Amino acid sequence: MTQTEEPTSADSNGNGAVAADLEVLKKSFAQLRTDLTSIVSNALGVGKSGAHLVKEQAAEAVDGVKNKLHSIKDKGVHSAEAIENKIADHPITSILVAFGVGFMLARMFNRK
Repeated sequence: MTQTEEPTSADSNGNGAVAADLEVLKKSFAQLRTDLTSIVSNALGVGKSGAHLVKEQAAEAVDGVKNKLHSIKDKGVHSAEAIENKIADHPITSILVAFGVGFMLARMFNRK
């Protein structure tokens, strides 16, 4: 033994050093467990916030599509109303146009 190491009754067979090493090892594992728990918790938090952002973006996209569909539907309704008004304002012209279009289609489909 060197001068800095003094034998003790618990250290006579090296049991004290082993016990100290085991204590350091236990503390290291406890710190490792704490660090891993923190890492996993942070990863889950990031995953949850990312999923929340994706959900919000998807909801916004769905709302955008719904708004576009409503806009298209409204334009279609207005166009149909405008056509009805044109037909009501000019019934004879409308009948002649419909007859002409029907006649042209019949001629195209009867050609063999």
